[in-house]
Amino acid sequence: MVLVGKNYDVKLCDFGFSTKFLKKNKQKKKLKIPFGTDYYMAPEILKGIKYDGDKIDIFSIGALLFVLMTKKFGFREAKIYDKIEKKSQLLYELIKEKKYDQYWELLKAEFNIEINSENFKKLFVKMVAYDPKERPTIDQIKNDAWMQDIINASPEQLTFLRNKMINEITNQSSST
Repeated sequence: MVLVGKNYDVKLCDFGFSTKFLKKNKQKKKLKIPFGTDYYMAPEILKGIKYDGDKIDIFSIGALLFVLMTKKFGFREAKIYDKIEKKSQLLYELIKEKKYDQYWELLKAEFNIEINSENFKKLFVKMVAYDPKERPTIDQIKNDAWMQDIINASPEQLTFLRNKMINEITNQSSST
Protein backbone atom coordinates (compact mmCIF):
# COMPACT_ATOMS: atom_id res chain seq x y z
CA MET A 1 0.00 0.00 0.00
CA VAL A 2 1.29 3.43 -0.90
CA LEU A 3 -0.03 6.84 0.16
CA VAL A 4 0.20 9.25 -2.76
CA GLY A 5 0.12 13.04 -2.89
CA LYS A 6 -0.81 15.65 -0.34
CA ASN A 7 -4.26 14.06 0.09
CA TYR A 8 -2.69 10.69 0.97
CA ASP A 9 -4.66 8.80 -1.64
CA VAL A 10 -4.31 5.06 -1.05
CA LYS A 11 -2.87 2.98 -3.89
CA LEU A 12 -2.56 -0.77 -3.59
CA CYS A 13 0.39 -2.34 -5.31
CA ASP A 14 1.95 -5.77 -5.03
CA PHE A 15 4.10 -7.06 -7.81
CA GLY A 16 5.64 -9.86 -5.79
CA PHE A 17 3.45 -12.42 -7.52
CA SER A 18 2.69 -11.36 -11.06
CA THR A 19 1.85 -14.03 -13.59
CA LYS A 20 0.13 -14.64 -16.87
CA PHE A 21 -3.26 -16.11 -16.26
CA LEU A 22 -4.62 -16.13 -19.80
CA LYS A 23 -4.11 -19.01 -22.15
CA LYS A 24 -3.28 -18.29 -25.79
CA ASN A 25 -7.00 -18.60 -26.66
CA LYS A 26 -7.77 -15.83 -24.09
CA GLN A 27 -9.38 -18.30 -21.68
CA LYS A 28 -8.42 -17.83 -18.04
CA LYS A 29 -6.30 -20.60 -16.62
CA LYS A 30 -6.39 -21.79 -13.04
CA LEU A 31 -3.34 -20.99 -10.97
CA LYS A 32 -1.66 -23.22 -8.41
CA ILE A 33 1.49 -21.49 -7.12
CA PRO A 34 0.92 -20.72 -3.40
CA PHE A 35 2.41 -17.26 -2.84
CA GLY A 36 1.15 -14.60 -0.51
CA THR A 37 0.76 -13.60 3.12
CA ASP A 38 -1.24 -15.96 5.30
CA TYR A 39 -3.52 -13.22 6.62
CA TYR A 40 -4.66 -12.41 3.08
CA MET A 41 -4.56 -15.88 1.47
CA ALA A 42 -7.77 -17.44 0.26
CA PRO A 43 -8.61 -20.95 1.53
CA GLU A 44 -8.10 -22.51 -1.89
CA ILE A 45 -4.46 -21.40 -1.89
CA LEU A 46 -3.94 -22.77 1.62
CA LYS A 47 -5.49 -26.07 0.52
CA GLY A 48 -3.05 -26.27 -2.41
CA ILE A 49 -5.70 -26.59 -5.11
CA LYS A 50 -5.94 -24.74 -8.42
CA TYR A 51 -7.62 -21.38 -8.08
CA ASP A 52 -9.07 -18.45 -9.98
CA GLY A 53 -6.76 -15.43 -9.67
CA ASP A 54 -9.64 -12.94 -9.72
CA LYS A 55 -11.43 -14.70 -6.85
CA ILE A 56 -8.36 -14.88 -4.64
CA ASP A 57 -7.71 -11.19 -5.30
CA ILE A 58 -11.24 -10.40 -4.09
CA PHE A 59 -10.56 -12.44 -0.95
CA SER A 60 -7.27 -10.61 -0.32
CA ILE A 61 -8.85 -7.20 -0.91
CA GLY A 62 -11.60 -8.10 1.56
CA ALA A 63 -9.05 -9.10 4.20
CA LEU A 64 -7.08 -5.89 3.57
CA LEU A 65 -10.24 -3.77 3.68
CA PHE A 66 -10.95 -5.17 7.15
CA VAL A 67 -7.46 -4.16 8.30
CA LEU A 68 -7.89 -0.66 6.84
CA MET A 69 -11.19 -0.28 8.71
CA THR A 70 -10.07 -1.68 12.07
CA LYS A 71 -6.24 -1.72 12.13
CA LYS A 72 -6.57 -5.41 13.08
CA PHE A 73 -6.89 -8.70 11.21
CA GLY A 74 -10.30 -10.33 10.82
CA PHE A 75 -8.73 -13.80 11.24
CA ARG A 76 -5.27 -15.35 11.30
CA GLU A 77 -5.64 -17.63 8.28
CA ALA A 78 -8.52 -18.73 6.12
CA LYS A 79 -8.25 -22.31 7.18
CA ILE A 80 -10.20 -24.36 9.61
CA TYR A 81 -7.35 -25.59 11.78
CA ASP A 82 -4.83 -23.42 13.55
CA LYS A 83 -2.19 -24.76 15.92
CA ILE A 84 -1.37 -21.31 17.30
CA GLU A 85 -4.67 -19.73 18.37
CA LYS A 86 -7.94 -21.56 18.85
CA LYS A 87 -9.96 -18.33 18.87
CA SER A 88 -8.41 -17.18 15.60
CA GLN A 89 -9.21 -20.59 14.15
CA LEU A 90 -12.80 -20.21 15.22
CA LEU A 91 -13.07 -16.81 13.54
CA TYR A 92 -12.64 -18.09 10.01
CA GLU A 93 -14.57 -21.28 10.77
CA LEU A 94 -17.56 -19.10 11.69
CA ILE A 95 -17.27 -17.32 8.33
CA LYS A 96 -17.02 -20.65 6.50
CA GLU A 97 -20.13 -21.92 8.28
CA LYS A 98 -21.92 -18.60 7.64
CA LYS A 99 -22.43 -17.98 11.36
CA TYR A 100 -21.91 -14.28 10.91
CA ASP A 101 -23.62 -13.06 14.08
CA GLN A 102 -21.36 -15.33 16.15
CA TYR A 103 -18.32 -14.11 14.19
CA TRP A 104 -19.04 -10.44 14.97
CA GLU A 105 -19.84 -11.27 18.62
CA LEU A 106 -16.53 -13.14 19.03
CA LEU A 107 -14.60 -10.27 17.42
CA LYS A 108 -16.12 -7.85 19.90
CA ALA A 109 -15.80 -10.05 23.00
CA GLU A 110 -12.33 -11.51 22.45
CA PHE A 111 -10.54 -9.01 20.23
CA ASN A 112 -12.30 -5.72 21.05
CA ILE A 113 -13.27 -5.15 17.42
CA GLU A 114 -16.67 -3.64 16.80
CA ILE A 115 -18.05 -2.76 13.38
CA ASN A 116 -21.21 -0.67 13.37
CA SER A 117 -21.88 -0.63 9.63
CA GLU A 118 -24.16 -3.51 8.66
CA ASN A 119 -23.41 -2.79 5.00
CA PHE A 120 -19.66 -3.17 5.63
CA LYS A 121 -20.21 -6.44 7.51
CA LYS A 122 -22.24 -7.88 4.63
CA LEU A 123 -19.68 -6.86 2.02
CA PHE A 124 -16.73 -8.18 4.04
CA VAL A 125 -18.15 -11.66 4.60
CA LYS A 126 -19.05 -11.91 0.91
CA MET A 127 -15.54 -10.94 -0.13
CA VAL A 128 -13.89 -13.51 2.17
CA ALA A 129 -16.41 -16.28 1.53
CA TYR A 130 -15.01 -19.79 1.81
CA ASP A 131 -16.48 -20.79 -1.55
CA PRO A 132 -14.85 -18.65 -4.26
CA LYS A 133 -18.03 -18.87 -6.36
CA GLU A 134 -19.82 -16.88 -3.65
CA ARG A 135 -17.35 -13.99 -3.76
CA PRO A 136 -18.50 -10.89 -5.63
CA THR A 137 -16.90 -9.51 -8.76
CA ILE A 138 -15.27 -6.07 -8.79
CA ASP A 139 -18.39 -4.66 -10.48
CA GLN A 140 -20.62 -6.16 -7.78
CA ILE A 141 -18.38 -4.64 -5.11
CA LYS A 142 -18.57 -1.23 -6.81
CA ASN A 143 -22.38 -1.47 -6.73
CA ASP A 144 -22.56 -2.74 -3.15
CA ALA A 145 -24.52 -0.63 -0.64
CA TRP A 146 -21.43 0.08 1.50
CA MET A 147 -19.41 1.24 -1.51
CA GLN A 148 -22.32 3.40 -2.64
CA ASP A 149 -22.32 5.04 0.79
CA ILE A 150 -18.64 5.90 0.26
CA ILE A 151 -19.14 6.98 -3.36
CA ASN A 152 -22.11 9.18 -2.41
CA ALA A 153 -20.46 10.75 0.64
CA SER A 154 -20.04 14.48 0.54
CA PRO A 155 -16.54 15.93 0.10
CA GLU A 156 -16.73 17.17 3.70
CA GLN A 157 -17.52 13.65 5.00
CA LEU A 158 -14.67 12.15 3.00
CA THR A 159 -12.21 14.81 4.17
CA PHE A 160 -13.26 14.22 7.78
CA LEU A 161 -12.79 10.44 7.45
CA ARG A 162 -9.46 10.79 5.63
CA ASN A 163 -8.10 13.20 8.26
CA LYS A 164 -9.29 10.95 11.07
CA MET A 165 -7.51 7.95 9.52
CA ILE A 166 -4.32 9.93 8.90
CA ASN A 167 -4.33 11.15 12.52
CA GLU A 168 -4.83 7.62 13.82
CA ILE A 169 -2.00 6.26 11.64
CA THR A 170 0.29 9.14 12.62
CA ASN A 171 -0.47 8.78 16.33
CA GLN A 172 -0.08 5.02 16.19
CA SER A 173 3.27 5.13 14.37
CA SER A 174 4.69 7.82 16.68
CA SER A 175 3.81 5.80 19.79
CA THR A 176 5.68 2.68 18.61
